[in-house]
Amino acid sequence: MALRRRRRHHRRALTIHHETHYGSKNYKLKGPVQSNALQFFYSTEMTSGVENELILAILTKDVSTVKSIIRDGFDVSNPDSHGNSPLHYAVFVGDVAITSVLLESGANINAQDSLGLSPLHRAISANNFDVAKLLVDKVKLMSRKLRVSPEMSISEICQETVVTPVDAQLCIMLLIAVTLSDNLGRTAMHFMACGGHIPMLSLLREGGASITVTDFYGRNVAHFAAMASQAELLGELLTINAMFASATDNNGYSPLHYAVQNAHNTKTIELNADGITPLHLASEWAKVSRVDSLLLGGAVIDPRSLNDATPLHCAALAGHQLVVKHLIQGGADVNAKMKGDLTPLHLAAFYSYRPVSQTLIEAGADIEAKDACLRTPLHLAANSTEDSGEYTLECLIGSNAAVNVADKCGLTPLHLAASKGLANMLFAHMEDLMEIPTSGVHQGITPVHLATMRNMAKPLLPLAKEIKKKAETVTKKNGALDRPLFTCTDVKNRIPLHYAMKYGYIEPMTILLSQSSAEVCLSWRDRDGGYPFDFSSHGFSERLINCLSLISGFPHVSDYTPLHFAAANGKNNCLEWVLQKFSGISVNRKDSRGRTCGMLSLTAKSGPYWPLILKSNLEQRDSMGRGYLHRAAYLRNRNVLLKVLEKCNPNTRDINGVTPLHVAAAIGEQDTVAILLKFGANPFVKDNRGFTPVDWAAAYNQVSDKDKTVVALMRNIWHQ
Repeated sequence: MALRRRRRHHRRALTIHHETHYGSKNYKLKGPVQSNALQFFYSTEMTSGVENELILAILTKDVSTVKSIIRDGFDVSNPDSHGNSPLHYAVFVGDVAITSVLLESGANINAQDSLGLSPLHRAISANNFDVAKLLVDKVKLMSRKLRVSPEMSISEICQETVVTPVDAQLCIMLLIAVTLSDNLGRTAMHFMACGGHIPMLSLLREGGASITVTDFYGRNVAHFAAMASQAELLGELLTINAMFASATDNNGYSPLHYAVQNAHNTKTIELNADGITPLHLASEWAKVSRVDSLLLGGAVIDPRSLNDATPLHCAALAGHQLVVKHLIQGGADVNAKMKGDLTPLHLAAFYSYRPVSQTLIEAGADIEAKDACLRTPLHLAANSTEDSGEYTLECLIGSNAAVNVADKCGLTPLHLAASKGLANMLFAHMEDLMEIPTSGVHQGITPVHLATMRNMAKPLLPLAKEIKKKAETVTKKNGALDRPLFTCTDVKNRIPLHYAMKYGYIEPMTILLSQSSAEVCLSWRDRDGGYPFDFSSHGFSERLINCLSLISGFPHVSDYTPLHFAAANGKNNCLEWVLQKFSGISVNRKDSRGRTCGMLSLTAKSGPYWPLILKSNLEQRDSMGRGYLHRAAYLRNRNVLLKVLEKCNPNTRDINGVTPLHVAAAIGEQDTVAILLKFGANPFVKDNRGFTPVDWAAAYNQVSDKDKTVVALMRNIWHQ
């Protein structure tokens, strides 16, 4: 029982963590670089999947038991479930005597576990110098004695030296031990570097290990020493080979980059692996002391990455005011431009770092500098994605930044601020709001359009009123007509209401329709003849009906109810929803022109909605005395005409004495004329000017060959 407890104790204490390898693609730093770099190498826990007395004897450093078990014929190369051989355990616990016994018994010095780690890897990772020296000394002894190298074959060794093939094989195995790499391409030299053991460095070099070897990620010994913050060892390596300072891994990082970094970078930038220097990294990661030490050491103050970024760009991007001050004191160019012609002030403004922006401005940064898109820092501040954007805007405006300048797309800071709901602070500084709204290049879009498109309802009314207020003076001077509020147009002749309905934004739409210009806006057609209502989606239409009915004062605008809008624009799904939800709703209510919902639905582009029309009083007429039948006669639709005739008088007259037959004759529709006559339409009736349907047919159709049949028909009836 005691023996079993001892076994369990050692297994628990020495369990390998087979986690994601440091340096693998899925590995993520979660703390200081040093601790993360050492985490894997110093995972000094192992487990034995093979329950045998040999492993227990090795762990308890019982040399006599080890010898006894080996004499009994135990295979010293037998690995456990993780590929660890008895030699792995022996070198790990640092027992020189047991290690010697195992080697003399034929233990494979190059055996690798599931992670690719050899006994030499294990000995060095545990900083067991004596055991490592024992392994390396065997290599040194054999290579000096036989004057051989790892590149030589067994036959070549046998030819050059007087040894048996077995001894030659052992010689090669010993020589390979110092160059063997694990699953990530790391040799014993890499493990030594992470541990910072300088005597181990000399030992491995004497054994023939390469100091310039790299892992699968292109990192050499100096990289690992820098990652683990082994400053003394790094200095020793640079003394041995000064080229380490500029050697880069597969990501473009030199050992000095790793020396600067001692924590995970929380702000990813596109300058990564693009020629950035340690000063770039120290500046971005707010390592003030490192910035100072690098500058004191003679580092170039404005080194350029492949994207032409300077350390000041990095500091501004990360919002480190103190680093910015130190770099400026060191002579950094505050107006340096990186790719895209972005200055440090552009970056600070976009990320809404007001203190950094203020520091740069005080140091002489050009507040009107333009990037490749002709945007100033004020443009980027106005378009900032940060919540504190208004404070940076205030800082720039307070420093007299120009607010009327347009970028490459014709957008001013007011456009961008309106789209973010930050327009108020720009009003007082705008010189001419009549010229600002139309940008021309970027679809002729206005700040009101942009605010609507971004679902920013709050700035709409003050923005429009401010523009209108400043426009009144210009209007009076040049005698131009004053346009209704919210009727500013883009190049497609669309007003903001088109976009509010297109994107389904209720709040902006409510604001846009809350003014006296609501009727004008709703009846506004774009360049293609589309009304705002035409842009509303199916799901948005139901909410739109509710919203329109709740807008203050809206039902009184020409008495044009939401039902009228839905009917006129062919939103039959809306009509269906309203009739189902509100069975008692009046469908015969008229607008200011005397039109009912049914009349508007009858002539809608999408076709009439019959449940609404048949529920209506078809004898009703509008302010001009025109009823459903007048409209049906104009449509040239046989089915519509027949349905309406079932409930309408075919001889109804409007205020000008015009009957449906006059209308049919005027448009030259023979089938419509025939149907009306069949239902009793009077062909002799005269309008208020004394003209009969025949006169209308002749006058409007000019008796062309196409319309002779209509005229002939009317004349035949006349002579009956």
